[in-house]
Amino acid sequence: MSHRSRDGRLSAESSRKLIREYLEALDSPRALTCWILFESGGEAELVQLVNLTVDPLDYNLVRDFRAAYAATKFLSKVDDLETGIDKTGVAVEAAMKAELRCSSTNETWRGLLSGRVISPYTSAIQRAISRIAAILGPVPQTLESGGWSKGRTTSSSGPQLSPYLKYGCRLDVTASALRYARRELRDSPWWGAAALGADAPVSVLKEAFTITRGNVMLAVPKNAKTDRIICYEPHMNIWLQLKVGSHIRGRLKRFGVDLDDQVINQRRAKLGSKTGHLATIDLRSASDTVSFELVRQLLPIDWVCLLDDLRSKYTLWPDGVWRKNEKFSSMGNGFTFELESLLFYAISSAISTDVSVYGDDIIVPAEFFEEVVRFLEFCGFEVNTSKSYGSGPFRESCGFDAYLGSSCTPVYLRTLPKDLEDVVLLHNQVFRFCRETGMVEWRPFGALLKKWRRLFPHLVGPFGYGDGHYHVTWDEAVPSLKKASSWVEGWWFSTLSRVYRKGVDSFDGATVRSFPAAICASTGPKRVRSLWGSTMDRRYYRYKKIRVLASFWPEASWV
Repeated sequence: MSHRSRDGRLSAESSRKLIREYLEALDSPRALTCWILFESGGEAELVQLVNLTVDPLDYNLVRDFRAAYAATKFLSKVDDLETGIDKTGVAVEAAMKAELRCSSTNETWRGLLSGRVISPYTSAIQRAISRIAAILGPVPQTLESGGWSKGRTTSSSGPQLSPYLKYGCRLDVTASALRYARRELRDSPWWGAAALGADAPVSVLKEAFTITRGNVMLAVPKNAKTDRIICYEPHMNIWLQLKVGSHIRGRLKRFGVDLDDQVINQRRAKLGSKTGHLATIDLRSASDTVSFELVRQLLPIDWVCLLDDLRSKYTLWPDGVWRKNEKFSSMGNGFTFELESLLFYAISSAISTDVSVYGDDIIVPAEFFEEVVRFLEFCGFEVNTSKSYGSGPFRESCGFDAYLGSSCTPVYLRTLPKDLEDVVLLHNQVFRFCRETGMVEWRPFGALLKKWRRLFPHLVGPFGYGDGHYHVTWDEAVPSLKKASSWVEGWWFSTLSRVYRKGVDSFDGATVRSFPAAICASTGPKRVRSLWGSTMDRRYYRYKKIRVLASFWPEASWV
């Protein structure tokens, strides 16, 4: 029986078989439960499947917990399961609840200011204010640009998400951010030329900008139970927000909060699961519950004025209604991540020292866990009790899960396997799972991965060089390798790399012959190395077999 159709796609039976074989290899009663629920295919059973939980206290051995946890989480984020759940509706409802929570928090903080509300955390609030002021310092006269992000804006979407094309998009901006946007274009005459379609540097007048009311809400896939709500910002606002976010990130790093490195939190989570002296805290809808009054009361006034000018005060919701925001900023705003990290660090460190923060992933000493949680809740945040751990043998932070000091980060299947690319990705996820968790005793996985490689032939190579090939151990790859010659140390192997088709010079009206945009993209912040590579979207790439020199080969002794 063929496992793939003529067009290279997997049959539904082959896709289910991959899932079954992985669950069988876990060899856990929970894996059997997951397979029975998945195979039934009914909406009620699938809803039960994605809502399964596992209690770390029910297990004594690392291996038993790891297997049950891996089985429970494997299918929890598959976005194409037919659960019958209105995921967008669930996400929008959660966003509305977050707004109501922010409204309540705003009233509380206004009451504190007027004296109507008495706070049990007066001294802690003052410590948080002082810590934030010390970290931020005064607002600088000039900010270094953070460049464009990869996301969409109100005037760039679809194939127009590259830096090259964004410089030529419509200049959307909110009224409060207009003066900052005019300053940006005054200092960047080539950008003005790109936006207005001119051939030489120009001065941009106020009339060239399009005033917009705010950002736009959008639901994107998250897991099998709900979508994720984000808001894409006006074109010029996001540029300005990213500049501020980059500055705050740099200031935080001076005080030991490195938002460019998740490993700090991951290592502390592993240590906490082993010794129990560190607790991990996760917040529900963290960015959507940063209320306006909280920011206004905790940040220096000059910073509040700047951030308030650059944020979107109104949001266009999916029902077509513009609503004034009770929150300060949303996910999609260019400084939200840095701002929330700053707030959570200041709030947590106002209660205890030895705090580490990465976004809403907070780690504090276990002895202060309850007090930090209460202070966070007073500040308007909702602690996610199902993902926060102050005791017991389990901790999780920044995508890393640990049980008794051992890694147990599971494989998450994001979509049901449909083609060879999906098979290779699943294979490599399982390979990394076994390699990182050190499952020397789980020999069945070695046989399973070999079987998948035999049924679905493809290139092989080492871990750490992308997913254009199967990740294998040294011994398995030797027959297909070629030793580097002369003084070069290493081995050559083949992999598939995504490359862009050249010869196309027009995408939705934007051309690569726009010299001003090319100047901005190649010399501005986050400058692009290849203009072609920065202008193509997924419709214009293909996969090409290339040779790569591996100077090292990470081993996996469990095979």
